[in-house]
Amino acid sequence: MLKIADGNDINSAESAIEEAKEETSKPSIIIVKNQIGFGCPAKQGKASAHGEPLGAENIKAMKENLGWKIEPEFYVPDEVYSNMNKYIEKGISKEETWKNLFKKYEKAYPELAKEYTKWMSGEIDKDAFLMKLPVTYVLTHDSIGVGEDGPTHEPIEQLAALRSMPNMTVFRPADSKETAAAWYYAVTNGTTPTSLVLTRQKLPLYGGCPKRALKGGYILKDSKKETPDVLLMTSGSEVELIYKAADELEAKGIDARVISIPSFEVFEAQDQAYKESVMPNKVCARVAVEALTSFGWHKYVGLDGEIISLDTFGASGKAEQLFKQFGFTVENVVDKALKVVGK
Repeated sequence: MLKIADGNDINSAESAIEEAKEETSKPSIIIVKNQIGFGCPAKQGKASAHGEPLGAENIKAMKENLGWKIEPEFYVPDEVYSNMNKYIEKGISKEETWKNLFKKYEKAYPELAKEYTKWMSGEIDKDAFLMKLPVTYVLTHDSIGVGEDGPTHEPIEQLAALRSMPNMTVFRPADSKETAAAWYYAVTNGTTPTSLVLTRQKLPLYGGCPKRALKGGYILKDSKKETPDVLLMTSGSEVELIYKAADELEAKGIDARVISIPSFEVFEAQDQAYKESVMPNKVCARVAVEALTSFGWHKYVGLDGEIISLDTFGASGKAEQLFKQFGFTVENVVDKALKVVGK
């Protein structure tokens, strides 16, 4: 184990790497101490340096603090270009050496070389859902809730793509209890890969037994009447929205049932009697909410229902700003519910 006290000490880092290379009998680990936001007076050592844009004023202050040129806005010293060009030339040389070596390998072992080329090109697919392998995938950017990272980090369409894959089971949990149930399913089902789509936002912890989530969909908060006036359904972090909306609807005389659906696939695998007990066919007033594409929810809301979703790309900004901008608010859920109920 090697330690570097200052991550900005390039010489120490280089020495540690060379020392690690010399150790051939066991793995090496290099622990580097860094300070987040280094050089920016307003952000140095603060968690806000991760994920939040520095802004023009902070960038200017950081340049001044580090003795960097203010203008041009994107400045790279000539010595950096010179140093990089040396590595580029070295890389080109090594690539040519590799190509020449592989040509000799192709002549000596043509069949093995052909097989190697197939594997490296991606022509041979070992997709877990085709092979029914119980592999667990953990995905941590699940909606516009990671807005400060920008639209490229907001997987609007990818949850629907995962749900559409045959033999793939997808869980988008609403709290730590549902997450535990999802993990249990992943390690015990034995026949399909499982994708755990987790949120980055803070979530409440709901009451009740986590085993309910193993049904894929369940009643999180029931209506007072045997037949609810409206069904509110969602997955993941948006469960909090419909949970609060149900309370506001109650104050307006509307009896709502709150349904959490962490896994479409597992819910669809339940018998018809159970699915009917959760979503009675006679209740046509339905609202689905998900901070992603609406694709897949129409089968649950039907022709008379409403979906609050995002069928476009996201935007950059704080999570609370984006949720409000795109209509993921308690107020909007209440309005849509009143609409489908007819009040």
